[in-house]
Amino acid sequence: MDDRPAPFPSVSLGIALTLASILVLVSFLHFLARSIVSETVIKRLGLEISDMLSELHGPAEDRNHDPEQFLPQGFHQRAHFFGPRVDGFVQSIGLDRLAAIAPRRDIFIAFSFRPGDYVITDGGGIGIFPASRWSKDLQEQACQAVVVGSRRTSTQDPEFAIRHLVEMAVRALSPGIKRSHTQSPSWRSYPQPWPTSCDGPSHRRS
Repeated sequence: MDDRPAPFPSVSLGIALTLASILVLVSFLHFLARSIVSETVIKRLGLEISDMLSELHGPAEDRNHDPEQFLPQGFHQRAHFFGPRVDGFVQSIGLDRLAAIAPRRDIFIAFSFRPGDYVITDGGGIGIFPASRWSKDLQEQACQAVVVGSRRTSTQDPEFAIRHLVEMAVRALSPGIKRSHTQSPSWRSYPQPWPTSCDGPSHRRS
């Protein structure tokens, strides 16, 4: 007959760990199920857009004018042009970093693309004026400030998140998928800073 004591502590610990694992799994499944509900996705997108728009310094009075008017005279003739190092969507541009480099080097840096645009390798789009101050090191720093990836993100591209909200609302309005409880939250989630961002002189179409 075996007189060795039964491993009660080990069995109790194993049962406790099993129950804890089951509870964590149930909690994760509940969180996952809630995170993909349309109302949750709409709310998260709305808050994300609101945060991005709240970081803007306010719309410029001349925002509807041609941005090329701010370029130095003879920019297209005297600037050195180059492009990003990889193909893909522009996810973000390190404007603060470039704003610190430009005065120190006494140059003007211009972009013909913005976050959300698709660019190709060395396809142009970045210009340094004047070309006499261009260098490989300066080009490398400018390229490093441009983050390019295989897909669009909403880091500096509010249009990307707005498009998702619009698509969700349009699909809810579809005759084949009539979901009024989805379309209504989509329109209500448009953030409050939007009217401020759209303020400006009204234009009446004749």
